[in-house]
Amino acid sequence: MYYNETNPMPWPLPYSVLLRVHDSDACAPIDSDPHRAMWWAEIRRHVPDETALSVASIAAKNLPAGLTRASLALTGSVSAGCSAIAFLPAGSGKSGAKALQLAPLDAEGMPAYVAWSGSTLRTQCKVRNSLGEAVTLFWVDDTIEERKLLEVPANGEVPQHTFVGHVFVARLSAPGDKARQRRAY
Repeated sequence: MYYNETNPMPWPLPYSVLLRVHDSDACAPIDSDPHRAMWWAEIRRHVPDETALSVASIAAKNLPAGLTRASLALTGSVSAGCSAIAFLPAGSGKSGAKALQLAPLDAEGMPAYVAWSGSTLRTQCKVRNSLGEAVTLFWVDDTIEERKLLEVPANGEVPQHTFVGHVFVARLSAPGDKARQRRAY
């Protein structure tokens, strides 16, 4: 998604977004910063279908009133790094909402980015099975393969650690009625 004058970024945000902000036309290409293209590709790999998390780009001149170049540490210099990647949780822009979480500067390298994304996008949820039968929960990886995680008992609930944007499928544990299989995000 690309926010601009004709497609403005909603503010306050009704959903969470990973946002790449570029400071000038020279900074618009994803490869204007030496490593940002790899970092952005890593984000796209983890959030392939944007079902649970929006991934977007915006020029700094089109930022909503609640975001500033300074809050995103934009320098305006291509050589110093002229784009920023930030996570903005749903509700950003509302009074008392969580603040944006800025990714490390390009010069800090990929290990710093991996650590940032791992902690920023990590979350916890509860998987509730309201069926009268046990289900098996699968995580759908970035190759669209289903990876078995755990069994959820009939009418039961289990905690699950995950990352924002991960997709899960719940299937009846007993073979049979595929019509009752559930897909959850």
